[in-house]
Amino acid sequence: MQKLTLRMRAWGMSILATAVLTACGGGGGDSTPPPPPAPTIIPENLAITAPATSESATAVNFTNSAGALSGLKFQWDFGDGSTSTDAAPSHSFASGGEFDVVLKVTNEAGSSREVRSKLNITNIANVKGLDCTGASNNGWCWQNPRPTGNRVNSVHFLNATTAWRGGENGEIFKTTDGGTTWVRQNTGITASIYGIKFFDANNGWASGAFGALLRTTDGGTTWAVSKLPDSSYSYDMATITPVDAQTVYVGRTSGASGNYYGLIFASKDGGVTWKSLTTVPYLITSTGKFWSLQNNSVRVSTDGGTNYTSTLDVTPPAGSYFDTTHLIARDDLRAAFFAKGSSYDWTTQKYNYIETFRVTQDGGTTWAKVDVQGVGTSTGVQRLLSMSADAKTLVAMGGNGLLRSTDGGATWTALGVPLNDPYYYYYSYVSLGGNDIVASSYYGLALSEDGGQTWTRLNNPNSQSSSSYSGDNLRRVDANTLSTMDSQGATYLSKDKGQTWTKVIASIDSYSSNPGSLAFSDSKNGFMTDAAGRSFTTKDGGASWQLKSADFGVARTVQFVNKTTGWLVGSDGRLYKSTDSGQTWLTSPVSPGVYYTGVYFSNENLGWSQRSYGGALSAYTKDGGKTWTELSVPYGVTSMRFSDQSWVAVGGSGTVYVSTDSGITWNAVYTGTTASLQALAFSDAKTVWAVGSEGTLLKSEDSGAKWAALKVAGNNLTLRDIKFASAKVGWIVGDGGLILATQDGGKTWRQQASGTLLNLTSIQAVDINTAWIGGVNGLVLATGNGGN
Repeated sequence: MQKLTLRMRAWGMSILATAVLTACGGGGGDSTPPPPPAPTIIPENLAITAPATSESATAVNFTNSAGALSGLKFQWDFGDGSTSTDAAPSHSFASGGEFDVVLKVTNEAGSSREVRSKLNITNIANVKGLDCTGASNNGWCWQNPRPTGNRVNSVHFLNATTAWRGGENGEIFKTTDGGTTWVRQNTGITASIYGIKFFDANNGWASGAFGALLRTTDGGTTWAVSKLPDSSYSYDMATITPVDAQTVYVGRTSGASGNYYGLIFASKDGGVTWKSLTTVPYLITSTGKFWSLQNNSVRVSTDGGTNYTSTLDVTPPAGSYFDTTHLIARDDLRAAFFAKGSSYDWTTQKYNYIETFRVTQDGGTTWAKVDVQGVGTSTGVQRLLSMSADAKTLVAMGGNGLLRSTDGGATWTALGVPLNDPYYYYYSYVSLGGNDIVASSYYGLALSEDGGQTWTRLNNPNSQSSSSYSGDNLRRVDANTLSTMDSQGATYLSKDKGQTWTKVIASIDSYSSNPGSLAFSDSKNGFMTDAAGRSFTTKDGGASWQLKSADFGVARTVQFVNKTTGWLVGSDGRLYKSTDSGQTWLTSPVSPGVYYTGVYFSNENLGWSQRSYGGALSAYTKDGGKTWTELSVPYGVTSMRFSDQSWVAVGGSGTVYVSTDSGITWNAVYTGTTASLQALAFSDAKTVWAVGSEGTLLKSEDSGAKWAALKVAGNNLTLRDIKFASAKVGWIVGDGGLILATQDGGKTWRQQASGTLLNLTSIQAVDINTAWIGGVNGLVLATGNGGN
């Protein structure tokens, strides 16, 4: 038993020893350990997948070609200070611009690859749905006024809801809701539109500057340019007379009468082809009959002006002359001719006055002579206004008001004064056709629908003085609807015969020099004062504006130095500061009697102000406006900018001054020009630019010490402002709607379409894609893609 126990113990020890040897790699087996797992291979063609362009404040999704592999680490740098370690992150960019997105991928062994991708962030939301120079909300877009600020020259209402308007820069817009909204129709031209007329809902014509002529057969969805037979014809055309969808006449017009003068063109195929007419008609009836006054003869044409027949000789008696001649036609058959003149009797040394009055009821075949009675030569007929269907009742302007005849012009009686106005002799009268006559004066507008026998007062649109509204511009659209245009181009529509009016087109004064002021603290928050002195703020990049109360009137200058802090000089000559992105403005402490005209800050602390009186004409601050130090600058300085190396100032006659000791001393610098310099801008620490009159653009690459002139497009127009969004991207704006842009640091400048010929006075940019332009009458243009 003891031996068995010893054998079992020995056998167990043997097994244990074998196990130990096996665990230690002994026993004659393979002693190599298994290899560690291989590190993940990063693809050689590592690439980022993301859109090339996206909108600010919109999530952009990023992926990469290694995103599905395990064991990798990802490090994203979005170029705006934000990062991510996700394989497929989503990131929103707060502002526009071009960003370098960098991805670094690292594996388990510490090896890494890096890839870059450029991303363009736009601010199209700022201008979405506005009228823009490019398609799909690209280019420069009208933020104020809307749809555009170009002057409207002509409006044609087909009915109370459908109308077309033509204006500057080749603009045509259509409304189908009575003027609430207007939709641009592409004309393909930039010449001003002076006349627009539709025969029906489809067939229409537009005429304008330099012989511009357009036609449409689909309500303006498409417009085709018509070619006149005389290619050298360059006169402005405004009058359009359609007889039917195929027969139409266009030409120059003579004042309020609407009568043709100069060359006239005729088309029998809807405007596809045209021929010139040698004889200009005095008027054209609705059926296309021509009545003409030429060579002391009343002539008629029934073939569209090709051939004329003389129907009445109106040669004045020997020794006499007519100083007034007038022809009115009710239709093809009924017409009246009136002439008034005088002769001088040398024997009695007195003037003898003569009057001739003729009426036809058979299209000019015969004319009945009418002996005018009942009015004197000084108060008698001056101009015929209307004729009844039976040619018996006529209404005319007299020397002291309206006259009426019920016997074909033989006897005349004075009509009552419109609205019993004691100043009746100030009224002017215009026929609206048929028995409708409108009377206008400084004291009111009135409408008669019975040939001047009774009158209804018309309320003045927009509660303005009636001197702004001429009877020449009043039109009857239908039985109850009237339209009118004021002296500034604003158009109003009334659907109750002039008792209430709705403004359907805003006014803009093409000759106003008041630009208002505009400033943005970032791509969304901005402040504006318009030409009327009203203040507005926006939180969506100018897509919408909210009226704010303010006491400073029109802002002479306004600027934001960061997202919250802004400075403003009001028309009251006071300096204001905002710390809430322009929502509120408080006066900044200044010395008594100081009257400010301008202010500019290069950063939150360093600023410069202009004054017209109350101490030195300039002052600077280095503590954000807490204290101001008077600054002695040369006379006539209009703009000043700062860099770390120098302060640069410009003025009239090509003057440039440079200071390298913070404005203590100034040195005049030769520029080689006598142009009046308007504005300055630094594109980097040493490169400074100046713009001015006569298309002047100057550049200095040494902080203003030496200057060189550059040639740019502009035809010697005044360049008003220059701004750079980066060292490479900048803009120049000027008169005549000029916009110049550079993307290579000013080596080349190319013209961008502005959509207007109005003067542009200022520009500011918050990034290379987001900028705004201000101009005359408070106009605002904006871009979300760099104006491209």
